[in-house]
Amino acid sequence: MVKKVAIIGGGSSGLCAIKACLQEGLEPICFERTGDIGGLWRFEECPEEGRASIYRSVIINTSKEMMCFSDFPIPSDFPNYMHNSKIMEYFRMYARHFDLLRHIRFRTSVCHVAKRPDFATTGQWEVVTESEGKQEAAVFDAVLVCTGHHTEAHLPLSTFPGIEKFKGRYLHSRDYKDARDFTDKRVVVIGIGNSGSDLAVEISHAAKQVFLSTRRGAWILNRVGDQGYPIDIIFTTRMKMFLKKLLSPSVVSDFTEKQLNARFNHSHYGLKPKHRILHQHPTINDDLPNRIISGRVLVKPNVQEFTEMSAIFEDGTREDIDAVVFATGYSFSFPFLEGCVEVVENQIPLYKFMFPPDLEKPTLAFIGLIQPLGAIMPISELQCRWATRIFKGLNKLPPRHDMEADIKQKREAMAKQYVKSQRHTIQVDYIPYMDELACQVGVKPNLLTLFLTDPKLALEVAFGPCTPYQYRLRGPGEWAGAREAILTQWQRIIKPLQTRHVEEHPSSPAVPLVFKLVAAVAVLAVTSVCRVAKRPDFATTGQWEVVTESEGKQEAAVFDAVLVCTGHHTEAHLPLSTVPGLEKFEGWYLHSWNYESPQFFLGKRVVMVGTGNSGIDIAVELSDAAKQVFLSTKHGTWVLHRVADGGYLFDFSYISRFIQLLQSLLPQNASSFLLERKVNSRFDHALYGLQPQHRILHQHPTINDDLPNRIILGRVLVKPNIQEFMETSAIFEDGTREDIDAVVFATGYSFSFPFLEGCVEVVENQIPLYKFIFHPDLEKLTLAFIGLIQPLGAITPISKLQCRWTTRVFKGLQDLLPSASMLADIMQTKEKMAKRYVKSQRHTIQVDYIPYMDELACQVGVKPNLLTLFLTDPKLALEVAFGPCTPYQVPPAGPGRVGGRQGGHPHPVAACGQAPANQSWGPSQLQPRAPHLQGLLQHRFDYVLLSS
Repeated sequence: MVKKVAIIGGGSSGLCAIKACLQEGLEPICFERTGDIGGLWRFEECPEEGRASIYRSVIINTSKEMMCFSDFPIPSDFPNYMHNSKIMEYFRMYARHFDLLRHIRFRTSVCHVAKRPDFATTGQWEVVTESEGKQEAAVFDAVLVCTGHHTEAHLPLSTFPGIEKFKGRYLHSRDYKDARDFTDKRVVVIGIGNSGSDLAVEISHAAKQVFLSTRRGAWILNRVGDQGYPIDIIFTTRMKMFLKKLLSPSVVSDFTEKQLNARFNHSHYGLKPKHRILHQHPTINDDLPNRIISGRVLVKPNVQEFTEMSAIFEDGTREDIDAVVFATGYSFSFPFLEGCVEVVENQIPLYKFMFPPDLEKPTLAFIGLIQPLGAIMPISELQCRWATRIFKGLNKLPPRHDMEADIKQKREAMAKQYVKSQRHTIQVDYIPYMDELACQVGVKPNLLTLFLTDPKLALEVAFGPCTPYQYRLRGPGEWAGAREAILTQWQRIIKPLQTRHVEEHPSSPAVPLVFKLVAAVAVLAVTSVCRVAKRPDFATTGQWEVVTESEGKQEAAVFDAVLVCTGHHTEAHLPLSTVPGLEKFEGWYLHSWNYESPQFFLGKRVVMVGTGNSGIDIAVELSDAAKQVFLSTKHGTWVLHRVADGGYLFDFSYISRFIQLLQSLLPQNASSFLLERKVNSRFDHALYGLQPQHRILHQHPTINDDLPNRIILGRVLVKPNIQEFMETSAIFEDGTREDIDAVVFATGYSFSFPFLEGCVEVVENQIPLYKFIFHPDLEKLTLAFIGLIQPLGAITPISKLQCRWTTRVFKGLQDLLPSASMLADIMQTKEKMAKRYVKSQRHTIQVDYIPYMDELACQVGVKPNLLTLFLTDPKLALEVAFGPCTPYQVPPAGPGRVGGRQGGHPHPVAACGQAPANQSWGPSQLQPRAPHLQGLLQHRFDYVLLSS
């Protein structure tokens, strides 16, 4: 006769319990008090009492390959960390695939479970259920309790004096659904487990201020580990578990804590607990450090007392608050099991956390009543596989005294390892516990056999993540697809990340023309320019003799005009004479121009000299490999992020005509104050040792997203200028000395034009050029410099507009001012620059993006006329005035205009704002430049482009 098994609860444990019963030929009947499966993972606005509940945004803390059922992989396109709705989708797929729903009685509560009078011989239970107000009793041969341990909210109000007089709102995290109720409120979140940290982060997006109160602190793990792989995939391996057993807990803690502190220093963030990382179940959260560093979440100690409108913390500080969220965990009980088990201080004596040892017959088992550092689903599944074999008589339990001894041993080990907390009463280590269960069932993978018979699989089992498929390779319940699932698990991990890859756009009709231009320039790309000199008749013809060399042969040619496009990053500026003692330094040094990879600095102590873009980029990159990086700066710097508020690009937010207008109307100090306040809202430059004495508008700022994180991690230490080098160390201007192995000089570049004999002279990285393009002393203005500027913005559109102007000058379509007027303009620009910027070679060619672009546009006749636009095309005018000043604003009128012709630019509205429907911005949208380029190629003059 088939044995009947009562399963209490239709969550994840209940589902795999049904399947395990069916696999062993048992008859399962699952009682689910609600109308659906999913248990904890099913979101509901108003959950029933005694039922676990989640908030709307919950994302699981274990990755999909680690949490799936062992013979049913989660689809490869599902994200690695799933939202609760995706988890529910997976559960439904699982239930449908194995036809589990027909064994569930929904909206049926279990009222009473009691031993039958003949239990000592039969092991049977009487189960009383209630559905639609009617009770019904039935006899079962075994019972699986799958209600979990998130059933009763633990709300320790008695430990918080004054809560009864608090006039604000308080609630348990179980009753939290989303952050809307806390808009503009000052909120205290009590508890720093997974729920507490999640809620603090989420509420901080809406609340005026969030205070995260923690009694002990916590170690925080990120979901995303090294190289972007899920953290549990990296840590949950048999090899790492083997190493953990070999090493002492202290050494393991040191290593793990060092890894966590490499993400962010827990001491700096006020989160570091007194206990070691192995002594507490860690908290999983990716965003908490960012919210703390932005000031949206303030970490506080335990609450000492509540008053009517505030909370007083144990450090004596008082904060006005509007609401309190208690994320203080859950307790569990089993009121339907009268006299069978007793829960004391969230503990229940169970053999392997499953079987009560004092029952005459082992026909009652608890599933999922554990707290692993890892996924609970595969553990519950393996528990069910063992329990059903016990029920069927295929496996036996040890004698009662052996089980009680095992329970006592585990309890003592737990008390010794973990700090006292109700969440640590059911703690298990994932792989050891899974292997314990697997040994009972007979499904633990045999590594020796695997290495002899299937070495490829053995390597993945030993060194790869310990995914649930490993427990389907052999023995009862063996699954033919287990091997393939293990060998393809990395593909399923990577696949959802590949959605971020940008596909190439199809070629456009303009591409052949671009190829012609590239080909024309490419001919010269392998040709060096040796000399550019005026022809004897230059005063009348303006022609140049250009001597080039290719494959060892020199050739001279005459050109009507010359465009110098070599830029200003031509010669590494290495000011060794300004750093005493460098000649005796025994380490090695180089300029950033010679830097290639951080691998050469592995384990080294490195000084980076200079806080420009190259200096900071290299310092950040080096810090991943070097033992320590010191960032030496003479002036300090203002650091801007590429990504601004709302995730928009910084230059899109900042470079607009409206902001430029405000900046021109306000005094420079006021503009600096507002900008510095904005920049400091990302991170306080004074706290990070980066704030310079000069204002933000007095220096070209540095762009970097990662430097603040590296500094706060201690991987990069900001230091003042170097005073002197010793044999193995550097002495800084503050008197500190640091042992170093290498120095990287990110000290910029200088420029020169040795091929221009006697035509121009560069002095202290300066050259007198009208609008940074034309030399005013030439009789004929047929020489122009392109891109010899340092803008706060993109150089490409500036170079483009410079070219449009110069070619019109070369063609005689436009005239320049007299030489004296150009010289006066050059002098005025130079004096203005010296007055505004700190003295530095990078500030000799500085320009403001919009004003300079508009200057050039006025020369060409293509500056957008806002008044005309507002009268004729208000939608476009608003985008031009208040939106980002993109290069598309230049062509709407005048020479070089594009659009309105076949194969041309889309309508100007789309160019300045949003693309028309069914169009994407890519190479095909770069066509507007084609007609202008073609005009250049067909020009009757000959031009030579001197490109580096």
